[in-house]
Parts: sequence; structure tokens; C-alpha cells
Amino acid sequence: MAESERTDQYEDCPLYSSEEKSSAKPYDRSLKQGIDFTTLKTGGWQMQKIKIIFLLLFSLLLMGCQSNSGQPDKLDTTHLEKDQAIGLDGLTKSQRNSIPISYTARSTEIALKALPFKMSVPQKLPFVSKGFTNISIEDYKHNGKEIDVKFIAFSKNPEIFLMLDANNHNAEYVGPNQTVKLKNGVKGKYGVRAIIFRKTGINYGITLQDPALTPSKLKRALIDLANQMIID
Repeated sequence: MAESERTDQYEDCPLYSSEEKSSAKPYDRSLKQGIDFTTLKTGGWQMQKIKIIFLLLFSLLLMGCQSNSGQPDKLDTTHLEKDQAIGLDGLTKSQRNSIPISYTARSTEIALKALPFKMSVPQKLPFVSKGFTNISIEDYKHNGKEIDVKFIAFSKNPEIFLMLDANNHNAEYVGPNQTVKLKNGVKGKYGVRAIIFRKTGINYGITLQDPALTPSKLKRALIDLANQMIID
């Protein structure tokens, strides 16, 4: 990475907040303002101690900057393909604005990085598959804030597929009503071929279609998929 790019990346991550500056200890401020190393004995234990403290502070600064830049604050459409809207002729501006803007993502990685919320998808699927090949994203308010995303993975048998849904705008999925316990204390609801749950403000829905599975095996498979999606 070029030096200028690194500078831009951490430009908005100050070493101290205004509150920390006012309450900082004298030697903490000296680290921020710069230490006159000529007053220290070269090779002495004080010099080594200052170096270690400085390196620790710098490492914490980098970790903080990286965690704050994990997900965008709104949908990042840079690498998404906007779907062509059909049948909008004759509609008023208000009617057009009520229809979500639809996008397609070419890969799971692209979709997950574009979302304004953190999400994980199952890595171990209950059937042989090429992974999630149909990925669609809808922007409900046209501002990148209220998003619905759908991932679909198919088996070689067209009757077997897995569909994941998630949204961050309180659009609860309905249908399943049997309460089930998931990992980390999360509670879900199970129904015919589906399970739904909510975590950290995000609603999730999982649908599994496999005629060969008995109801009990289907339930276990859905619970396993849900647990894979729950981020610690």
C-alpha cells in the first residue's frame, strides 16, 4: 500500500479523544506531543520502556481504525450490478420511490462487503453445491440504509435448494412459530422448512427445501445453518 493511502486510511482516527486529552497523564501527553529522546540515556532501560509503550499505543490505534472501517455506513454499490427496472412507465415519482432499487452481486464476498451491517453465511451446506450463486440486494428507501439481501444456493437436483434472507429495517419474517434455542442465547422460531431469528437488530430467515429429509433431520439442518450464521 502506498504511503499516501495509509495516511488517508488513518487520518480520521486520532490517538486521543478530547476527553482523553484532558485526563491524560503527563507522560501520556509527552507521547502525543513528542519526547525529547536526547534527554534519555541511549540503550538505557527507560529508552526501551518508552519504545515498547509507543509500539503498543500505535498497535491499538491501527486495530481501532481497522474495526471502525469494517462495514460501510450505507450500501456500497461500487461492485454491485443495478437491475434494470421494468414497468415503471406511467408511475408517479412517489410510486417509483416506493419500489426498492434492486442490485445483483456476483459473489458472496462482494455482497457481504457491500452491506451496511455485518453478516455471516453458512460455510457448510447440507447438500453438495457450488455455493450461493443467486444473490440479490434491495434498497428500500433509495438511500442505502434499509436493506434486504437474499442468498440462494442450489443442488444438482433442482428440487433441493437453500435460501437465506436478512434485513435491517424491522421487516420480520412470518410463518415459523415453534421456539427453538440457538447458540449464544439466541432464540429462533421454526416452522415447515424454515427458521427465523433476530440478532443485533438484524432479522434472518432460512429456508431449506429437500424432499429427502425427514422433518426431524430438516429441523436439525436448519438449526445448524442458523448457528453458523450467528457471529460471536
